[in-house]
Amino acid sequence: MITSDQISVVIQGALGTDVLACVRSIRQQLPQSELILSTWEGSNVPAGLPVDECIFSADPGAQPADRKGQVLNNTNRQLVSTLAGLRRATRPHALKIRTDFELSGSGFLTAFDSTQRRDERFVHYRRKLVIPHYSTRFPDAARPFPFHPSDISLFGLTEDLIRHFDVPLIEGKDWNWAEHHLAEIPIERQHDLYLPQFAPEQHFFVHSLKLHGHDIPMRHYHDCHGDIPEQSRRFMANNFVILDMADFGIRTKKAALAYAIAKDTANCYSHLLYRIEYRQWCDPQAELSWREKLEARLARRKKIHERLLKHRFAMRQHAALIFSTSEEGWFTHCHKMLADGLSTFYYFMRAVA
Repeated sequence: MITSDQISVVIQGALGTDVLACVRSIRQQLPQSELILSTWEGSNVPAGLPVDECIFSADPGAQPADRKGQVLNNTNRQLVSTLAGLRRATRPHALKIRTDFELSGSGFLTAFDSTQRRDERFVHYRRKLVIPHYSTRFPDAARPFPFHPSDISLFGLTEDLIRHFDVPLIEGKDWNWAEHHLAEIPIERQHDLYLPQFAPEQHFFVHSLKLHGHDIPMRHYHDCHGDIPEQSRRFMANNFVILDMADFGIRTKKAALAYAIAKDTANCYSHLLYRIEYRQWCDPQAELSWREKLEARLARRKKIHERLLKHRFAMRQHAALIFSTSEEGWFTHCHKMLADGLSTFYYFMRAVA
């Protein structure tokens, strides 16, 4: 098994009040790892922050992601800060994590050596990258986001993480790509038009695939024409191991963000769905555990199962937040956890009935 002295950790992003907790959690879970903080010029690094190296890059800035300007696209910021850190890494394995998250475990280490059978036609990295389920989108019909692996945290070979993030920046007219290609965007998607061609997660993965010879005909972030959904599913199963957040070992103490993560499961992969996809596209002989078989049975009632997963994950998040400092008090989280616990029981009974 990989030991922490073989790992470089790149902590990426703007510095806030969470960065000290982030660093401490990494030192606790990966005590011998190399810690690299990659942030912006002019940032105030807390005195005595226990990292091995600080990298300061010029901030490339962000641009509006929609017409209202309420959401910013930080693709270039993530590319610049992440690559700057990865290129200074000296260990064979790397973990990339945002400054507003922290480690609660190291399940990604065990998962790295699992499910390594692959279809060579769809292999992009030397070894699979391990990612959390949140923001790892399944290209379903309701909210199609193909080629959308999570960018919150990734673990794998350092060279593979560099390959993932070593792609062109968004420049010029590409910030408003959708405005110039409205005819290609389905009418039902134009009311909340996303201006760049791809979401950040898609930008990294799609451009990396194209740069290394894979033919990906995807034109925009909702593009699911032809065999794009199947292509996405094959490339995801052959290049990533997807874990639920708690099993990966990552969390946030920002109550609003934690609750948003808990509720956003509509088109995210779960570890169970990944295992089913892995068996379909990589290893037809793979065996499911008893727990996975039970989950698969529940999953036949899809809508109920989605709600079960949502409330079960929310309950875990609130349980963690009750005993930690957050902008909402423990009393509020107790009530939310109780509500989600009752909902979990209700939907479980409906699923198995």
